[in-house]
Amino acid sequence: MRATWSGYEEPRRPRRLPTWPELEPAGPPPRPKRKKRRAAWKWLLPPAVLAGLALLLVGLWAGVELRFRERIFPNVYIAGVYVGEMTPQEAESALRLRYEGVAPNPNPSWTLARPLTLIDEERAWQPSGSEIGLQVAWSVAVSEALSIGRQGSFLEQWTQRWQVWTGRRDILLPLILDEDALRAYLQRLAQKIDQPAQEVSLVVEGTQVSLRPGRSGRILQIEPTLEAIHRNLERLSPEPVPLVVDTFRPEIGEEAARRALETARRMVSAPVILRLGERTWTLTPLQIAQMLRVEKRPDPAGPVLAVELDSQALHDLVGKIAGEVRVLPRNAHFRSVGGHLEVAEEGVPGWELPVEPTIDAIYAAVLSPDRREVALTLREVPPAITSQTIQDPRWGIREVVGVGESHFAGSAPYREHNIVVGARLLDGILIAPGETFSFLEHIGPIDESQGFVEGYSIIAERTVRNVGGGICQVSTTVFRAALMAGLPILERHPHAYRVRYYEQQSIVGLDATIFVSTGTDLKFRNDTPAYLLMQFEVYTDTDTLYVYLYGTKPNREVVLDGPYFSNWTPAPSEPVYVYNAELPQGYIRQTDWAVDGVDVVVYRKILVDGKEVLSEPIFSHYQAWPNIYEVGTKP
Repeated sequence: MRATWSGYEEPRRPRRLPTWPELEPAGPPPRPKRKKRRAAWKWLLPPAVLAGLALLLVGLWAGVELRFRERIFPNVYIAGVYVGEMTPQEAESALRLRYEGVAPNPNPSWTLARPLTLIDEERAWQPSGSEIGLQVAWSVAVSEALSIGRQGSFLEQWTQRWQVWTGRRDILLPLILDEDALRAYLQRLAQKIDQPAQEVSLVVEGTQVSLRPGRSGRILQIEPTLEAIHRNLERLSPEPVPLVVDTFRPEIGEEAARRALETARRMVSAPVILRLGERTWTLTPLQIAQMLRVEKRPDPAGPVLAVELDSQALHDLVGKIAGEVRVLPRNAHFRSVGGHLEVAEEGVPGWELPVEPTIDAIYAAVLSPDRREVALTLREVPPAITSQTIQDPRWGIREVVGVGESHFAGSAPYREHNIVVGARLLDGILIAPGETFSFLEHIGPIDESQGFVEGYSIIAERTVRNVGGGICQVSTTVFRAALMAGLPILERHPHAYRVRYYEQQSIVGLDATIFVSTGTDLKFRNDTPAYLLMQFEVYTDTDTLYVYLYGTKPNREVVLDGPYFSNWTPAPSEPVYVYNAELPQGYIRQTDWAVDGVDVVVYRKILVDGKEVLSEPIFSHYQAWPNIYEVGTKP
């Protein structure tokens, strides 16, 4: 067989027998290298290799696509959770298991159930994700993980796949935060944290005065706290987040507090004596301590604690003393003689204790360490009506216009006293033409500062203890004077039941009650052309009270018609017992007496030149009233 190699014809090789090596004759020349045949294979091999590689790559691509179809490529993590080779559903379940905190976790750290731990001093709060408006975009995280190796061109996809096969790829957990919900949670938390600064204060126990230390205020700073929370959530860190809380000190300094303490202790160090002639009143250290008031006030050097006495309590104290020492002026009194007025009694000045100067003097004594006695000084009060009053033609006071009369036999001493005080307070009042007279406005406060004493009054359909009991004897008598003068009655109220004082030497139905707290008043209008002068005469020996209205009498006459009774109701037969803890146990005192109920009408008729021009009813409804007794229960 012949073969050619580069154009050379190879001779047939003869068969050789084995010979001794060193004697073996030399053979034919060596075969030349077949270079040209190897060059042919070189051109045939690359296409085959490339084709094989292509088939290998196609097979590898097909295998990878088949193996990871709808699965995440290996070495992919979402927030530290391995999700490689998982379907999206499996990956989301793994994430939820790890971060929702609904199942036991062998390595607990950050969870959506407790995404935050907020701390302040020794307190801690762990809100849930729903409380602060925090959600996790699970599907977004899984979609991003699934997209690795599947985005971009073919080469870019395989580059991404090669990177995850040879290394690790981490994806952050996407969080959705409702800023308004988080802010609202912090605002609710601030209600537990915020506290105002507590100023240093004085503590008074009996007559002992001490300092109570102040306390710094605290306020939660929401904006800086929000920033700290954002940083913590971005890292999914389980580390506690300290709340940003500002503190501020009290405004009152230690030196100001020390001065206030010294002042208060000096004020209660000893009693204060009030002296008027031979009479004295003592303001004890305990009374002073009970009136102490401390308040913060501005000062150029900084806020200070001002230590003072309670102004209302001090006014009440001085007012009570003023009522005890007050001597009311006595106005000049007149009598009608022959159709004109003459002076029956000249006016006499009164005396009163000036309240404000006395309070200033008491303050000075209380603040003094050693000069703790106050000499009270009275000032003179001239009478409002003198003998010159009726001589002034401007007033038109020439004659009697109307007279009221009532009797109070059987009254207790307190009642007589209050009748005299009320009469003196109203004595000498001038009522201008067209002016409306109000009993409450002219009498002023019915309390101890005006000289009234405690007694019994009909209040809320009960007879009870009250300062000024008996003042209705005065209002009833004034009403009768205005009634008989023919003056228009604008407001008048009968008592709840018939009172025996107002039926002494009088017809039923001509009483008039007043009461300050309810505004129950007596009012009438001066419809005469001149001023009306109201004057009182009280006779305690005959238990009689008179009210005179002087002025210019109109051309009219007043006649009363009645009384007319209807709707009689018998008094209850069973007594009523009211328990009183201020009376000794077993003590019984009658305060009300049984009386029938009835409706009463009295007609006031006004005559001009003997002819009736007006008839108006005066109606009174009186309830049936039982005997009422107070029973003491005080041990």
